[in-house]
Amino acid sequence: MKRFTLALAILSLSAIAFSASAQQQQRRPGPDLAALASQIGVSTSALEGCMGPGPSGQGERPAEGQRPPRPEAGAIASCLTEAGHKVSADSVDSALAASAPRRP
Repeated sequence: MKRFTLALAILSLSAIAFSASAQQQQRRPGPDLAALASQIGVSTSALEGCMGPGPSGQGERPAEGQRPPRPEAGAIASCLTEAGHKVSADSVDSALAASAPRRP
């Protein structure tokens, strides 16, 4: 009986440690691209195309412990302008700042 209790306690502690580890590895979400595109006045697909490569235009994931680079408003505005949208770098910068994920 003591062995069973000890095994159960070890198993429980392992599950708790695994759960805490998984929570620490979760990354904060990036900006809501649909809301950002709406704020700028362009389609989500146009914005994703100008945000860079990667899933949902987010670019490559940074190395562990590193922050992702901040999107360059001027480059995004230039890309959107080339795609036929009249967008200023200031409007893109304002929208990026407003949609940036907040720290907990």
